[in-house]
Amino acid sequence: MDIELLIEEAMKAREMAYAPYSEFRVGAALLDGDGTIHYGCNIENASYGACNCAERTAIFKAVSEGAGDFRAIAIVGGKEMPIEPRALTWTSSDESVLTVNEEGLVNGLKNGSATLTGTLGDIVRTIDVTVECPQKELIPIGIESIPEAWTMTRSNVKSDASLPMANGGGLSINFTLSSSRGPALTLKPVEPLYLFSLPDELRLKLTLNGDVSVSNTVISFTFADGKRVNATLDAVDSNGVKDYVIDFSALVDTTNIGIYPIKISSVRFGFSGKAGASSHLEIPSFTVHYKNYDEAGIEAVIADDDT
Repeated sequence: MDIELLIEEAMKAREMAYAPYSEFRVGAALLDGDGTIHYGCNIENASYGACNCAERTAIFKAVSEGAGDFRAIAIVGGKEMPIEPRALTWTSSDESVLTVNEEGLVNGLKNGSATLTGTLGDIVRTIDVTVECPQKELIPIGIESIPEAWTMTRSNVKSDASLPMANGGGLSINFTLSSSRGPALTLKPVEPLYLFSLPDELRLKLTLNGDVSVSNTVISFTFADGKRVNATLDAVDSNGVKDYVIDFSALVDTTNIGIYPIKISSVRFGFSGKAGASSHLEIPSFTVHYKNYDEAGIEAVIADDDT
């Protein structure tokens, strides 16, 4: 007998559980050598010692009926229970966008959206999936240096700080320090700034012209699971240039597909300099790197969540 069918039978046995105290209902399905299934459920009592677990109920019942040569047992329990993806039967609403096999292994074929549906008896789970296939190993992010695209928060920086258009695109800032005590600028995108597909790295270059140094740059990322993580970049001297590579695997578990897509939440620049000092800062481009880029499509992922 397939293990999936034995699990279904254990789920049926779970409905008979008597668990008024813990509300933790358990069912067991015990398979013997003749192919007969013996059922058991947990039975609670106000006297803890008189309680019986589901697997013991199934075994006691089977032995009392003369059964033996037990081959397998499935035990299902809990108030809520995770479901092994391979126990469900999966289908894709659009197989031109993605396919899924009996193991729950998903293969993205082209850019687009589709819904995965998994069924196991009366249980139905759906997952809305967006497939994004990088067309290149390195893809620049379209960032405009215009006031309408960003909100700016100043700390000991004069109010005339501006975001002029940068030659060739990217982020450009003109600013003057009003104090030498912890001056900083924080930019937040007005519209959500998502990174395409499943990036491995974010690369950027920072150039600085003037009398101010950048003591640190902090880029905040928000992941699809709600986690927010900061990447702190090294200092840049006045009139300096520095290249950075942010490796997402150093920040989070990138094997967890549930963290994508990644969103840039804010960029904060901490400065060092004298009051009245001015500078021009540029990040000509933000580039996303896909280490496992494959012209044939993205790598397969496991569908293991119902969100």
